[in-house]
Amino acid sequence: MMEELRFGNLRIQFVSAEIVRAEYAEDGVFCDENTLFVPDRKESGNAPEYTVCKGPESITICFERKELSIPRDCKGLQGITLRNADGEVLCRLKKHRKNTGELPAVRNTPEVFVLSDCPRISVPEGGYTYRGEAENSGYKIEEKAQDVYFLLCGKDASKLRRLYVELTGRCEMLRLATLGTWNSKYFVYDEESAKQVILDYEKYDVPLDNMVLDTDWRAASDRGIGYDVDTKLFPDMKRFLDFAHAHGVEIMFNDHPEPADGAASVLSPAEVKYREEKLQGLMKLGLDVWWYDRNWHTALKSPVPEIRPETFGLYLFEEITRHYWQQVSGDKRKYRRPVVMGNVNNIQNGVYQEIGDSASHRFGMQWTGDIASGPADLRQEVKNLLRASDNCIAYVNADCGGHTGNPDKLMYLRWIQFGVLSPVFRPHCTNTVERFREPWVYDKDALNVSRNYIKMRYRLLPVIYQNAFDNYLTGTPIFRGLGWEYPEDKKAASVRNEYMLGKDLLIAPVAVGGRAMRSVYLPEGKWLNVFTGKVYRVVRFAMSCAYNETLLFVRLGALLPLAPDAANTKKQRWNKLTYDFYPDPEASDEGALYEDDGETTAYQSGEYRLSPYKAYFDREENAYVVRLAGAEGRFSGKRAFAKRSVTVRLHLLGQKVRGATLNGAEIGLERIARDSSAFPFAVKGGAREGEVLTATWTTSVKEDSELKFYLG
Repeated sequence: MMEELRFGNLRIQFVSAEIVRAEYAEDGVFCDENTLFVPDRKESGNAPEYTVCKGPESITICFERKELSIPRDCKGLQGITLRNADGEVLCRLKKHRKNTGELPAVRNTPEVFVLSDCPRISVPEGGYTYRGEAENSGYKIEEKAQDVYFLLCGKDASKLRRLYVELTGRCEMLRLATLGTWNSKYFVYDEESAKQVILDYEKYDVPLDNMVLDTDWRAASDRGIGYDVDTKLFPDMKRFLDFAHAHGVEIMFNDHPEPADGAASVLSPAEVKYREEKLQGLMKLGLDVWWYDRNWHTALKSPVPEIRPETFGLYLFEEITRHYWQQVSGDKRKYRRPVVMGNVNNIQNGVYQEIGDSASHRFGMQWTGDIASGPADLRQEVKNLLRASDNCIAYVNADCGGHTGNPDKLMYLRWIQFGVLSPVFRPHCTNTVERFREPWVYDKDALNVSRNYIKMRYRLLPVIYQNAFDNYLTGTPIFRGLGWEYPEDKKAASVRNEYMLGKDLLIAPVAVGGRAMRSVYLPEGKWLNVFTGKVYRVVRFAMSCAYNETLLFVRLGALLPLAPDAANTKKQRWNKLTYDFYPDPEASDEGALYEDDGETTAYQSGEYRLSPYKAYFDREENAYVVRLAGAEGRFSGKRAFAKRSVTVRLHLLGQKVRGATLNGAEIGLERIARDSSAFPFAVKGGAREGEVLTATWTTSVKEDSELKFYLG
């Protein structure tokens, strides 16, 4: 049982040594059910040691160098005070505390963050599914619940996010395909024109994993509602979906749902029954993803005013999707990952307000609404990415290129450069623009530049994916502000127009078309501009770049796992990987390649493998060392191969290497000349900054490898 103390109608629970719950129940009946804001209650196995002191005016619980004081005559949570060992007040509860999903800025993380589970909505076993005419479909709504959690984060931003997702729920990993390219636009397709889009991506050699059919897939009124397929456009929808799947493309339908007839809220039995039948009915045809779009005249109805329809819509769409895949697999533990998309709660058409509650971050892809396409819009989307990611919304994404507006070729390329280096790459527009957002609609040059960036994203998928797994575990953003990696650097923490992918890549998006100049701040270390080949130390100054380049830097010392080029993620096999090494005698790197089946929830039960890696300079041997440890863990499926071809690319950066050994034996090296036209993070060919040495071998994924490059 979870460690708890009761004082009349007040209950104190130690969820863990770092999360303390205070709950007041006027009727003495406490809540032990899962709720919308606390979705997975678990018994605590690490409650702290504590003592209880009862004084004339208060009861004090002492634990972990903290004191929780409770007024003797309390009639609620008001007045409960948390102090540190020095008596400093860390938090004093007021009469009512609003639930929020807006976490403190990284640089302003407090000693303790207090989260309220109010309104408290208890979730029935089995979640959102039709269960007859039960009131609110079995959900219990308490709009005045007094129930708070103290997250004892000690001014540590990373710790706060870890505690936050442990309590409020993790953002599940997307399918690997979801991280590939999206084709999205508001357009009236028929079967042949939709097929042609997929064929065009193949024709132009542009990777594609996902395609959106916006609202006109349905036979509906001009209000855009209903779930009957427009058979004039798609005589056989299953046939089209089968075609897309045969080409490795997943399909999303956009839905502007109108409340079911007679439904007072999303919890009304009529609403649950209707939505479950309709959404799952189309999934039976082969639909992969639903887009819950509340951006028009209609929206679902929330049962309480404090929780917006954005959150409830995401919740029910994901629940219904999850239940369908569970039915298909016949296994409630291992099934296809439920992927949905909806509006961020709350960014209104690109304008960030605040994250409205502590549930919405759990729900997959979230987009920032209908935005325009100018420089100011791109700058705003960079800020939206950073703020939403800080609030554990891992897969925030923009209408890349703008829902409205007509960016010229140079501005379009700036959007592509930003999009490929963001959580979800989804070019999108409405049907009234002069050009759609496919790369070939401008000219051959725009196509070539876009293709290069998109292929670079696919090569970087192992880096993105391992950071996605870390986000699932800890809440740390995949793409994150500089302050996450450099918390002691006040300048880095204040920068809000740059961000990092993991700890080794720094991105400073350029928002002006053509050759442009902008200020860039580079934190501690040495940073290589992967387009110019120049190396910089900690500095802030203006940098320029050409229209076909962006300001992208790799930290010297970095070792990056790269995947091969491929038409989509289903064809991309990681049994052939390249480790891209940027050596520096003063820096090192370590991490772990993360792999799973890319498709199911089996990773949540430990079915994945981690292959640790490390790179550093050994001064005694005057050699750079790359250590690739054997894989730890296992999973099943097509991606679970036993052998891997490994290539290490050493960027010489002006250094001289006289030879190399693999596990103590000499190994041959290929020297590749500088190529001023090379694209960054290539898996073959030269590099812009200078010569590259490569070593290649094949090994069991379970075996260790140690490669040494001897200088001289």
